[in-house]
Amino acid sequence: MGVAIYPRIKGVEAAWAIEISGKLIAANNERLHQLGKEYGVKDLLEYTVLSEEEAAELEVPFEERWFHPDEGIAIIDAMMVVVDANPAAFINADGLRADLDDFKRILQRAKVEERSWNLAMDY
Repeated sequence: MGVAIYPRIKGVEAAWAIEISGKLIAANNERLHQLGKEYGVKDLLEYTVLSEEEAAELEVPFEERWFHPDEGIAIIDAMMVVVDANPAAFINADGLRADLDDFKRILQRAKVEERSWNLAMDY
């Protein structure tokens, strides 16, 4: 199955908030971060927050942190520039771009609905 990276929207369980694969973001994350640094892009993984269940399972303190969608949109926009400028550097650049488009669409809707987000991973 592989790892998937996706935005978790506060208080939303609706389908629109999970309509993303996120697998190509995960597969390309290291390269995105490496090339992104050259463009001044923040590391998306800085926004990772364990769910309450994940924290309990790992026996670590649960810390609830949420972020404004504009922060995520700025990072995703910058990542899109990196991918568009260096498509050969990524696994399935077109699919990665589609994942990033989905991520941005979710954050844009969260912004409209005045909801915050954090980054989640599915293993």
